[in-house]
Amino acid sequence: MEEKITATVKIDGRNICATVPAGMTLLSFLRNELKLTGAKNGCSTGHCGACTVLVNGEAKKSCRLLLRRLPDADIVTIEGLSAADGYPLHPIQAAFLATGAVQCGFCTPGMILATKALLDKKPNPSETEIRSGLQHNLCRCTGYLKIIDAVKLAAHWSMRPSEMKLEMRGGYGRSVVDIDGFAKVRGQLTFADDLYLAGMLYAKVVWSAHPHARVIRIDKAGVEKLAGVVHVLTADDVPGMNGFGPLKQDQPVLCGDTVRFMGDAVALVPAESEAIAARASDLIQVDYEPLPGVFSPGEGLSKDSPRLHPEDNICKYLVHTVGDIEEGFGRSDLVLEGHFSTPFVEHGCLEPEAGTAFWEDDVLTIKAPTQFPFELRGQLAAVLDMPPDKIRIQATPLGGAFGSKADATVEPLIALGAYHSRRPVKLTLTREESLKKSTKRHPYEMDYRVGFDQSGKLLAVDARLVSDAGPYTALSPRVIDQACIFACGPYEVPIKCHIRCSGGQGVQPAGNSGKNSKRAEQQIIR
Repeated sequence: MEEKITATVKIDGRNICATVPAGMTLLSFLRNELKLTGAKNGCSTGHCGACTVLVNGEAKKSCRLLLRRLPDADIVTIEGLSAADGYPLHPIQAAFLATGAVQCGFCTPGMILATKALLDKKPNPSETEIRSGLQHNLCRCTGYLKIIDAVKLAAHWSMRPSEMKLEMRGGYGRSVVDIDGFAKVRGQLTFADDLYLAGMLYAKVVWSAHPHARVIRIDKAGVEKLAGVVHVLTADDVPGMNGFGPLKQDQPVLCGDTVRFMGDAVALVPAESEAIAARASDLIQVDYEPLPGVFSPGEGLSKDSPRLHPEDNICKYLVHTVGDIEEGFGRSDLVLEGHFSTPFVEHGCLEPEAGTAFWEDDVLTIKAPTQFPFELRGQLAAVLDMPPDKIRIQATPLGGAFGSKADATVEPLIALGAYHSRRPVKLTLTREESLKKSTKRHPYEMDYRVGFDQSGKLLAVDARLVSDAGPYTALSPRVIDQACIFACGPYEVPIKCHIRCSGGQGVQPAGNSGKNSKRAEQQIIR
């Protein structure tokens, strides 16, 4: 049993005395015990600042503060900010709305409290001081300029409260306040991880220990008997198709025979608490036979490369040509060639993937920050062997996405957990798990040959694009299509000139369209 301690703190003016585990963080206490969910868990490593609260007037990251080290601390959360000043909105909250500094809203509560700490010390800060004061609070949506404007306006309104005015009416040619803005600046917008339902189970995942391996045995003996563990689910527990994906259902919900990257799920443990689920998942033993990996599109295209799927490693291949490419180069006065690379880029949305699945009568409802609800419903219907009209997808507010939440991530897992337990099941990925499971954005290797006339006009473009799709199809064919469509960037190639674009990804290709003369060939390697 974990050691318990008695914590005494003041939170939003209320004195609280509670017996909690010795290792409990302030963030966990606020969210899980008090249900003050304005402080967000974006990373749990003290990097993003989404969990910022005020501790004795200082902006602190609550995910890194142990409750036992805060005796008699005076803590202010975003929920307590408005009431503390007696206004419907604090000037800082109003300024964030007025300047358009609020977008997805996930970072907003932490950003506002960091601003409060700054203005309490420097009522009229310079832009340099503003940038320094907010340097530990990340935002992936606004680009920060509007946030800086908001701090400047908040400083003005704090010194001249009679001038504070928030225009509520929009109209043609006029800005209108974000419809969810008031909830966002108060920390009241409910994101997926903010859901707490009666009788809810918490799930944890056993992830692959290898980038490529055969699964020999999953030993869950004794784990299911642990107090608080409801199920240990493996591939054998998937009632329908053990595969999901918007274009090709080739990614297993739970891997039963082969894992193809470190983000593959092998087992799922729903339990009465997150701590129990985490402990149980750590106790499950999986025996593997490691297999050679494929770590680049070049390796994947090699004839000696291991095949990740029975057919081959080519996800999609496409060639698109307009005009006679060789004639175009024959007419060119100058031909330039070059090789270009772009790296893997993590979307890095501040909200990690999360979701809750629960039953409403005979309808399984999934609440998650998906960008693809109807397509997701079809995938889950096949996984669970259920009619689509018995599955409801409710998209929660997205704490950033940038395309990454068009892919299914936690949804098949929580749906499976709720299917078997008949109870609500919640799964929130840690930042490490989120990075592990991601395969986007795609890295590209590109070879270009471009022909010009004497005036510098484009006459011919020959492009070959090779992209890394990762281990499964997902939306990679559509990504490669776009890459080839825009292979010439913003430049015009006259109709009588010539373009060829070829591409592949993992290997997957992209297409090209339009009346310009060109060729598009694309592959995607997986």
